This record gives sequence, structure tokens and C-alpha cells, in this order.
Amino acid sequence: MVDRDGCVVANTVPFSNTAPSRAGIAATILNAWLICIPPCRTYRSPVWGWSRTNDVKNSNHLSALPSTSRPQIPVGLRTMPAARIAKVREGLRLFEVTIYWGADWGRADEMHDQIGYRRGDARLANFADRLNRGHLGIYGQPAAPPPPPTNEINREAAAAAAWIGERLFDGERPCKDCVGRYADFTGGSIYWHPAVNVWPDKIARAIAVPKNIYETWAGESWEQGTLGYPVRRHAVIEGVGDIQGFQGGTIYRRYGQPGFFVHGAIEKRWHELGRETGAFGWLTSNERDAGGGTREQTFQHGILRWHPSGVDAQLTQEN
Repeated sequence: MVDRDGCVVANTVPFSNTAPSRAGIAATILNAWLICIPPCRTYRSPVWGWSRTNDVKNSNHLSALPSTSRPQIPVGLRTMPAARIAKVREGLRLFEVTIYWGADWGRADEMHDQIGYRRGDARLANFADRLNRGHLGIYGQPAAPPPPPTNEINREAAAAAAWIGERLFDGERPCKDCVGRYADFTGGSIYWHPAVNVWPDKIARAIAVPKNIYETWAGESWEQGTLGYPVRRHAVIEGVGDIQGFQGGTIYRRYGQPGFFVHGAIEKRWHELGRETGAFGWLTSNERDAGGGTREQTFQHGILRWHPSGVDAQLTQEN
């Protein structure tokens, strides 16, 4: 039970002050229902509802129309035309069972409608919240739908337009893992994977791979090999070569020379020694087995050898 002080008036119709609705979720839904499905006839008198002493025990505070329509359509008298009934049924569908219509009672009463779920049901709160945020356009316009997601390969192609060249086929194609996507261009390729290069906005960005790097990557079986997918855009060392990072390592390629990749402990040590601008210079081979459980990689001016205890650096002449 609730008394008059716990209710509010649906100000959309005259005389509704005699049949207020329970404040909060119920009022939000019932008031929207009155707007969506206007009463059959004009209200003419303030009847039923609350008494002056505010002591009605069996009130209609969870109903929309019962008290204000009695003078025109008495209980149990079915007078609605078919078109009106169809409109009410469509309204009930839109309100997702949050409204129950008295026409469906054993003793039909077309002029009664009420909250369709028990008080406290989460579905009522959810629907009221959606109404308040514009659902059905009753309490204002619904929020504009989000723009369609950007095609990240197309976005990257636009960013790389200065060098990527013409697209070699329409759209994009699936990678061999059936998850990533790619598109080929005359100057390189663009790859995208939903779990790679994810930015703070939780969107995975595609990455362009220039032809100079792509050729070396292809020799390592593209994303299916040790290197995996690209993780950042390539860097250009003017007049010297290109560098690009991948999941499993970094490709370095001087112009006019074969490309090589470095990874793991050897890459870390080489970075400590200044990378391509340090004493060891650019890569001249991939990592290889050096026997005895060790591995080595050559550079322009030295060799880095890995063994379980660490990486030894040895400067040499030009390789």
C-alpha cells in the first residue's frame, strides 16, 4: 500500500490528479503509456482516485486509466473498434510487457491497464531507464546511433597514401589464421588483427608494411612465422633503410640489401649497444645455431653470441 504522498500526477491528461501513479519507475512507464496510447475519449470529470483524507487502501496507483474513464466506458463494456484495439496491441508490444491490458482478463475491461510486472522487477527499472534516455521518442529523441565502425585497413591506407600506391584487389582478404585481414597495394600491404595494436580506445588499428620490409617478412612466412603480425608502423632512415617491429622481432633492411630480423636476448643486447647507430651497425644475418647450445647473429662490425648465461659481444671487421 502507498498513500497519496508517495505518488505523482501524470500531467499529460486532465483530471489525472484524481488517479495519480506511484512515484518513480511506475510513474515513468505509466505516464509514457498515456502519451503513447491516448485515452479513447476526453476526460470530463474528476472521479474515483484518492479521497480528501488520503486514506484509500485499495488504490489504483499502479494503473494508468481506470479512474478517469469510468463515466464514458463502464467496467466490462467492450466498445473499442478493431483499429483502436490494434493500436493498443502494438503499444503493448513496444512496451515489452511492462504494461498489462485489462482486455486480457477473464472479465474483460478494455479501459484498464496497469504495470505488467511485480513491483521491484528489474525489467521495469531497465525499461524506465531506457524511456528516460529517449527510447520510443516519448521523453525526447533517442540518442543518435553510433557511427558505423571505421574500416581500419581503409583508414591506414589513407594515412599511407603518400607511398602505399594502388590497391591490387577490391576489399580485403582473410589471413591464414582466419582471424586477421589484409589488403595488398603496389607499394606494400596492410594487415589487421583484432588483438594486435589495440589502442587505449580498445580499437585495433591496422598497420601498413612497405614492400622493402614485406619481402623479408614474406621470407619468414608472414604472420604465420616467427615474426607474427606487425605491431607498429615502419621507420624510415633516410637514404639508408627501413625498420619495422613485429610480434616476434624487428626487421631491419638497408636499401639494396637483404633484410634480416633480430629478436629476444640478442635484440635486447644490441639495443643496449646502440642498435644500428652503435658500434655494431646494421644486421648482416638472421640469428643462427652456433653449436654447443649457443646461437649467434652477425652485424656490420661484430657478432653477438647467445648462451644460457647471457650474450657476448665481439667487435670485428666489416662482415
